[in-house]
Amino acid sequence: MPVPVVLAGRCLSCGAALSRYAEPGAIRCAPCERSHAEAVDAGARILGPERLLEAVAGVLLMGAALRPGERIHVQAELERLGILADHVDVYGAVSKLRRRYSWHVFAIEGTPGYLLTRWPYRFTRRSRRSQLQLFTPR
Repeated sequence: MPVPVVLAGRCLSCGAALSRYAEPGAIRCAPCERSHAEAVDAGARILGPERLLEAVAGVLLMGAALRPGERIHVQAELERLGILADHVDVYGAVSKLRRRYSWHVFAIEGTPGYLLTRWPYRFTRRSRRSQLQLFTPR
């Protein structure tokens, strides 16, 4: 297992500046250390940003399909699936879905949950020449 490279005074997880009151040899800031300890204790998984984006998109789509018109508490749904995510990470994934993929996701400030109202459907059609041939003719 490779040894992580620790920048002087920087958190290994998020890159934030470490407090001068942090324990000597600390490699994570207090919030990252707390979430890491919770994940290890609970057996939950911490996903990278792109994988978290896919998980949030899946939760929003399932919520929109099963309970249309209802707000979905994404962080609670991810915890139910065994994925540990902070509200800041969930907000970042939702805003990336809005910005990058033109999803219409609404939130009311001060209340938990997101409402997915519209998302683009994109289907591609293959041309006749590029279809896969499973069986070659004799």
